Amino acid sequence: MTTAAVNAAIWPDLTAGGSRRRLTVGIAGPTGSGKTRLALTFPHPVFVAGFDRDVKPLVQQMVQEGLLKDGQVYGKLLLAAGAELSVPLAQSVEEELTQMKNAALGHGRGTFLVDGAKGFQDIISMAKLEGGRGVSRVGEGVAAFGYRHINDFYRRFFA
Repeated sequence: MTTAAVNAAIWPDLTAGGSRRRLTVGIAGPTGSGKTRLALTFPHPVFVAGFDRDVKPLVQQMVQEGLLKDGQVYGKLLLAAGAELSVPLAQSVEEELTQMKNAALGHGRGTFLVDGAKGFQDIISMAKLEGGRGVSRVGEGVAAFGYRHINDFYRRFFA
């Protein structure tokens, strides 16, 4: 069977030349809908910075199911949902997260995953935005003063 030539005017070759850029993806959905499970199938290795729960049980389940192998997922739970927050703790966690991100990106391949966007927002709010304006536990939220500052931080952090 011969393969027909691709019409380059309609389908330009995206793999030819140029540098490869990173992709930043946000996955939203209710608790238990499979967001983390989906992200763990992204290009390996996957480096997980957790702000919600320990993903190790999920990773182990996926290994048992044959969906993951040893050496494909690395991670750490930085703060669990409901953890008490303070400005110094949030700043320390934000520094550790930045180091983790830089190490993951320095690996040259794979996926850097922030698991638990709500907790991540609370840490950044507390560490960077006037002490979090009343946020005292992971998961309490930044909605009281809006998401613009968090979105600005996201753009810089994931650039």
